[in-house]
Amino acid sequence: MPLLVSALLAGVLRFAGRATMGPRLSAAGVGLGILATYGLAMGVPPLPPVISLEKIAYVTAAGLILGVLIDLTRVAPFARWFAFAALLAVALYWLAEPRADLNHPWRLAGLAALWFIGLVTLWRAEAGRDGGMEPVIKLLVAAIGVGLVAMIGDADTQAKLAFATAAALVGFLLWNWPQTRYPWNAALLLGAQVTLLGLIANLALFSAASLPALAILILVFFADVAVRHINLGTSKFARSMHPWVLGALCLLPVLAAIAVAQLHTSIAG
Repeated sequence: MPLLVSALLAGVLRFAGRATMGPRLSAAGVGLGILATYGLAMGVPPLPPVISLEKIAYVTAAGLILGVLIDLTRVAPFARWFAFAALLAVALYWLAEPRADLNHPWRLAGLAALWFIGLVTLWRAEAGRDGGMEPVIKLLVAAIGVGLVAMIGDADTQAKLAFATAAALVGFLLWNWPQTRYPWNAALLLGAQVTLLGLIANLALFSAASLPALAILILVFFADVAVRHINLGTSKFARSMHPWVLGALCLLPVLAAIAVAQLHTSIAG
């Protein structure tokens, strides 16, 4: 469902927006695919939501709306980054309630660490915008990793939402293979990546999923640094292999996270 919805809506939004707005709107299909899957898996969340998982849908919707507005208005880089940081801070604090108690400085410090790590992943995604689908591939593999770590930690609902995020990203990639047609933009960054960061926060605070395993997954967002040190050549075939090499390197931290999560489960058992 998320793959089909994302792929279909990416095309619909592209052609509905025509040549001017279409390419900038197409990535919104990813967030809409995630929301469609959430509705099927968990139903429409109450308003106001009660538990952290119910808030995930509203975080996705808020990120999607803010991202589309940023893409359509093309705000200055400073305002863009301020919006990223502010949305992530509000989302994480809201998702962490009631754990985010102002009377417990260590809990706030942990939440601040999550926020900082989230900003690092957003920065790495933004740094790869000129690399075509590099950020999408990294986010796709990270979502798979989060889903697997969640499964090992018996957090089945969070795992489903992480895999739904990955599937929605695949739907968007179908339009951008083998040639990049639609840009990586704020709608994708805030609609999909902030959703994944929210899931990670939920897993860290409200599940038995391994914290060290989740922390290892941040290395996925640095895999492009390693790719730059690999000489693939300049031929057309070599350039076409770049996404596959990047994906393979992204899988290494995922495999390490799975091993740590299994070890954590064995020790806890």
